[in-house]
This record gives sequence, structure tokens and C-alpha cells, in this order.
Amino acid sequence: MKDPLKGQNEKELWISFKKGDRQAISTIYENFYPRLYKYGIKLSLDPELTKDCIHEMFCNLWEKRSLLCDVTHVNSYLHEYLRRSLYTQLKKKSRNGQAATQSERQTALIFSFEQELIRSESLREDQRKLRVAMQKLTNRQRQILELKYYEGLGYDEIIKLTSLKYKSVRNIVHEALKALKESMAAIVFFLFN
Repeated sequence: MKDPLKGQNEKELWISFKKGDRQAISTIYENFYPRLYKYGIKLSLDPELTKDCIHEMFCNLWEKRSLLCDVTHVNSYLHEYLRRSLYTQLKKKSRNGQAATQSERQTALIFSFEQELIRSESLREDQRKLRVAMQKLTNRQRQILELKYYEGLGYDEIIKLTSLKYKSVRNIVHEALKALKESMAAIVFFLFN
């Protein structure tokens, strides 16, 4: 599909918008509205709700622009924002006692299924990152963490199994967790930069 920005860099446009450039938000709106509307209709089957959510989304973005993170792929960001917004509105409708139509129930099921897929994919990715980070620990650190967190043993049981002193076990756990935290942060930084 042809890029709607016609050569403009999405990232630079987003940065300009975050700095308060009204022309930048206008350009983003004009270029992405048709795609967002088409996507929203597929999800909600409700043209008015879709229009309202898109309008509200851009109002919220403008109000909170200084708090937003940097975005490289504006298209993906806006589609995900709209998807969540539509899901929230449909949920509110059903909670407020408004009878849900068959299409709204079907949409809610699709959202629920998508949420579960995203959650499970995120969990798999976190587990992969943890495995990579665990490989960077020393054998002793890995052993103690496995006993504590995978086997569920307390410090007293670990001391009996390893013949280490209480303070040593606590220090190893502390240092291993600190190393994992640093390693996980480095992995996340490397993946997203």
C-alpha cells in the first residue's frame, strides 16, 4: 500500500506534533483518517461510533502530546489506539445495559480473542528474554535462583542443599536479580532502538 505521507518521515512528523505543531497533527489526521475509519468499521460495524472514537482519539493525543512516547510507526500506533478505544466503548455500552447487537457481541469476541493472543505472545516474548538473561548469570546464581523461584524453596532449604551461609545465599539472590534486571533492560533497549 502506498505511504499516505508521500515521502514525509512519520517519525519526524510525530516529533513535530509532540512539540505542538498544529500542522503536523493536521497532516497525521488527514492522511490516516481514511485508513482508521475503514479499520474501525470492520471492527465495530458502527460508523458513528468509529467516527466518534477517531475524533476522541485525536483530541486525547493533542491534549497529552507532551507525555507521549516517540513513535516510529505512526500507522500501527494509531490503529492499536483506535482498536482499544473501540473495545472500551463497546464494553461500556454493554455494561450500561444497552442491548448488544449480534455484531457488537461478535466484535467483543474478536477483541477478547485478540487481547488473549497479544497477551500470550507477550508472555512468550518475556519468557524468551528471561531465558537469554538467565544464560548470562553465573552457574551458582542460576542454581540458587532456580531453587528459590522454580522449585519454590526457602532460604533455609537452599542453605541445607548448597552448604552456603544464609548471608551468602541472600547476596547471591540479590546480585542475580540485579544482573537479570540490568540484562533484561539491555535486551529491551537493544530490541526497540
